[in-house]
Amino acid sequence: ERHEMKNKFFVRSLALFISAFFIISSSYVTSAQEDKTKNSSVNEQAIDSDKKTYYEYISEYEAADKGTESITADFQTGFYEGEFLSDADGKGTNGVEIKDGGTAEFTFSVPKTGMYTIKVKYLTLEWKGSSLQAKIYIDGKAPFFEAEQITLFRIWKDETPAGSKKDALGNDIIPSQIEEYQWQEAYLEDRNGSYTEPYLFYLEQGEHTITYTSVKEPVIIGGFSFGSAKELPSYADVLVDYEKQGLE
Repeated sequence: ERHEMKNKFFVRSLALFISAFFIISSSYVTSAQEDKTKNSSVNEQAIDSDKKTYYEYISEYEAADKGTESITADFQTGFYEGEFLSDADGKGTNGVEIKDGGTAEFTFSVPKTGMYTIKVKYLTLEWKGSSLQAKIYIDGKAPFFEAEQITLFRIWKDETPAGSKKDALGNDIIPSQIEEYQWQEAYLEDRNGSYTEPYLFYLEQGEHTITYTSVKEPVIIGGFSFGSAKELPSYADVLVDYEKQGLE
């Protein structure tokens, strides 16, 4: 009987081990497939839309010079469509309002051919409360697929001071969130973490246009500023700076 019990115990243990092995293996394969799908989704969507990915786009201009001067595109340099507001924020600041699903095109001049970052100044409006989604076009075209996947965020804050409201048991009640409407500046960049630096756009010397097309949510655009890509400091420079600050 002991021998029979040992055999049964061994068989059950082996069965449990095999089951656990297949469950873990299946989970690993599924996870790997999900990661692969996530990483390739941008490429697949770009292929479907017949547009270059940012990686392909930037690879074409590896030898291009960096932009130098700061360039501005706003209502003063010229714009089409959109509605000009002389007091967009109640404080006398000018801007161009773009309706949900609307568009506005701004003109600007580039003094030197090179690679430029683009920063947008914007003011959110009360609407559906979601993040802003937009497409950005240079001279009427999206330079790369991700330029049509731009996301801009809203600013949220607690409606009441933390700890100011409590329930019947004396526990803090988490404050409700309300939006704070104020001007923001944000680089046109990847929000998914694929690229840590702002997008670079190749601009030739001469006249150009930049278009903001709303995919979701209205917005007031204060303008666009174009600048050169920031060079990362060398390790030696960082070390010297740390030593000056007394850091180790």
